[in-house]
Amino acid sequence: MASKIKVDQIQTADGTGTIALQNQLSGMTGASMPSGSVLKVERSSTAGNASTTSTSYTKILTHSYTPVSSNSKIYVQVFFEAYNANTNTTAGMYAEVRRAGTNIGIADKAYVYTSTTADHFQVAVGVTGEYTNSSTTAADYELWMKSYDGGSVKAYSPYMIITEVAG
Repeated sequence: MASKIKVDQIQTADGTGTIALQNQLSGMTGASMPSGSVLKVERSSTAGNASTTSTSYTKILTHSYTPVSSNSKIYVQVFFEAYNANTNTTAGMYAEVRRAGTNIGIADKAYVYTSTTADHFQVAVGVTGEYTNSSTTAADYELWMKSYDGGSVKAYSPYMIITEVAG
């Protein structure tokens, strides 16, 4: 059985007044939420693994997102394991977040080192971006990567978390 609490007023902490509770949230939609409220969170599915030796950017993950409000901030976080596929050498990787092909995040440079005693090395990488939204039209948010120096680098199990916050 579900429980209900029914009250007409709540007394303030100092006891000097009351707060009326008459349909305070009635008719509120995501677009009318107060500034700073989280409107929606989505997580992309893992895209598998990606590798490259190219020093030009390659798209490795895409997630289409439809905003709730046309006046919000879209925060994109991408996480993956960066892997050096070279033996006994260092390899560098750049990764960046884009919206429909345009960079919205700081290009992150991650070095993935190996030593003379190890074949490969893996590090966790996080890349973030922020976009000021102006419509409720779906857009693709993407992770792009490239090799810093032509060495073979891989991104294992990349995934994206998109959070929309009311403006």
